[in-house]
Amino acid sequence: MKIKFAKHQLMVLILSLVFPFAAHAGDPAGWWTSNSGSKVHIWANMQQLVITIQPAGGQQYKYQGWWTRFSDNFSYQVPGLGNHTCGFASNNSNVIYVRAPNGGIYTWTRGIQNTVKKKSAGISGTWRSSTGSTIQLTGNNKQVFLTFITANGARLQAAGRWLSGYKFDYSVAGYAGVAECTVDQNNWNIIYCSYKGKWSTWNKIQ
Repeated sequence: MKIKFAKHQLMVLILSLVFPFAAHAGDPAGWWTSNSGSKVHIWANMQQLVITIQPAGGQQYKYQGWWTRFSDNFSYQVPGLGNHTCGFASNNSNVIYVRAPNGGIYTWTRGIQNTVKKKSAGISGTWRSSTGSTIQLTGNNKQVFLTFITANGARLQAAGRWLSGYKFDYSVAGYAGVAECTVDQNNWNIIYCSYKGKWSTWNKIQ
């Protein structure tokens, strides 16, 4: 514990010396909890970062990151989706704001937190479909909003509503028909969707 504490103190000292006038210098290394329900681990040195994201009960995903302004802001790339930009909250090194390529914003709070699962919070995040598409999904207690990035890079906007505690539907602008989706009650990192009689499986990746 003494060695880890010494390293942390050294990192903070380096940050304050290199960027004495930074908006808020901070060391992002360690565990974080996302408001999407995922746990996030960050490894960082002065050149690069490795971001490991683990949805609750799901598979881990590792992404390479880089500083855009050392000690303040960094980015990481999700293959097929694009760059996510991250920065410390003003005057609070225990909060990081993450902006996704579609404009969605996530909040990472330092440490591992046990949160009560709400249906809207449970599905919010990034998903990968068995069809090859990537989905940015957000929701509240009444509606859901989706951005699809297809395998060929096309972007489609969709919106829907909750039908029950575990089911919602959505329709894509410009396309006929309504898809119906069911969240796996035993694993909130899996969603099963049916559209015109064809099924697909979505797995949460962030």
